[in-house]
Amino acid sequence: MYNLLDYRAEGPVLHFTFVSPGDEEHVWCHAALADPLVRWFSESLRPLASTVGKDLSVDNIVERVQELAARDLMPTASIDWLGLALLANRQYAEAVAALAAEESLERERDCSENAILAERLSRISEEFSCALGERLRLHTAAA
Repeated sequence: MYNLLDYRAEGPVLHFTFVSPGDEEHVWCHAALADPLVRWFSESLRPLASTVGKDLSVDNIVERVQELAARDLMPTASIDWLGLALLANRQYAEAVAALAAEESLERERDCSENAILAERLSRISEEFSCALGERLRLHTAAA
């Protein structure tokens, strides 16, 4: 999962400052439009994680997000997987803080569901990033 250092919302834009797993030397910044990411996360991905639980797969998430993008008439190539992963990491951090402040079964469940989404979405984002990087290297080498 990504190590989120800072988060802020400015109007319709979410700003994330983070460190990638295994690369603590570089601090990265990412800006993402809140909509559709927040809407997709709260209205579809969280309920999906609640229903499926630990059996939620990367394929389940990719399929669901692609369906949501199609419904919003968004090309699948425009999906902000990094933004979704960072948002999930932010939600997980908030759930952990809420659980620390007040232990309850509901907060434990919330924490668990957010952890599942943060881990899976981080993996998806990293895999797409690696695939794109490899494709760019091949394209550059061929040029």
